[in-house]
Amino acid sequence: MSVFAPFVRSVALALAGALLLANTATAQVTAAQRQTFEAAQRAAKQGDVQSQLELANMYYNGENTERNYALAAEWYRRAVEGGNASAMVTLGYMLENGLGVFRDINAAADMYLSSAQGGNAIGQSNVGLFYLNGTGFPQDYAQALYWFTQSANQGDSNGQTNLGYMYDIGLGVPQDYVQAAHYYQLAADQDDPVALTNLGYLNENGLGMPQNFARAVELYRRGADLGYADAMTNLGYLYENGRGVPASDVEAANWYLRGAEGGDSVGQSNIGLMYLNGRGVPQNDTLAVQWFRESAAQGYADGLLNLGYMYDTGRGVPQDYALAADYYRQAAELGSETAKSNLLSMQQDGLLDAK
Repeated sequence: MSVFAPFVRSVALALAGALLLANTATAQVTAAQRQTFEAAQRAAKQGDVQSQLELANMYYNGENTERNYALAAEWYRRAVEGGNASAMVTLGYMLENGLGVFRDINAAADMYLSSAQGGNAIGQSNVGLFYLNGTGFPQDYAQALYWFTQSANQGDSNGQTNLGYMYDIGLGVPQDYVQAAHYYQLAADQDDPVALTNLGYLNENGLGMPQNFARAVELYRRGADLGYADAMTNLGYLYENGRGVPASDVEAANWYLRGAEGGDSVGQSNIGLMYLNGRGVPQNDTLAVQWFRESAAQGYADGLLNLGYMYDTGRGVPQDYALAADYYRQAAELGSETAKSNLLSMQQDGLLDAK
């Protein structure tokens, strides 16, 4: 008999954005704002590097003028030519994401590295991520560790969180939960939502510290209040299991749904299970399928497994053994033992070739 995946929690690596800008567009430019813009523009055209950076920021954010990524990139380039490390990291971000320029990962990597070498803490964290993931450079944990350390030593919360992750997982260094907790705490003190969540996970599981569910709840809630979807999912898991809070399917479903709506694949799979079983929400196979599909689309093994289960059993969708097997295989390739067991069960029942 086929079975579906259990409820799980998530823990995530911080993926640092390059910008520390307001990123808010101005609906209507006032006369005073226009004067500020024109003054920066004049100084920028005269070659003042700081003014070039400020003008680029205005174009990027739609501050004192209309947003224009292409012009932002042009002025960031000019500031880069003047050696401005902040311009390098922001231009790298634009190249990485194709904002106002053609997307070019290798050029982004070069910009991040230049900014890092120029002492920019965000650039150091971002180039560390590129080395960690093998993006733009060959994967190199030693280089990732080096640049995360440089960033963390400057007090950057992204660098601290990412360095904590290296110790947490044991990448480039021996696994050390105490060191991981140290760096997560430094970033959590700056209200970094990923650090709060990862530190909550260590508290929940007693890794590098005594197990403390109440502290985990506090940390997850802080991360959730900052809008971090993984923290919402993890808080839901504690409500479901009554760890540090009274058990409540309603609260669990509420937090899983918020995590799911925030894009967390684990939350999407978990709220799908709540709908499937009618726990904390009215039973609804159609909504279960919807959320399993969202989770599966992100390549999450349990989402794939659960979507396969729905096709296997004909719940919320027409029964389709071929599709069920396909989703089970995808989940199995990601390491799901339950999916492997379900495939074996289908094979024994002669269903793998069923139409």
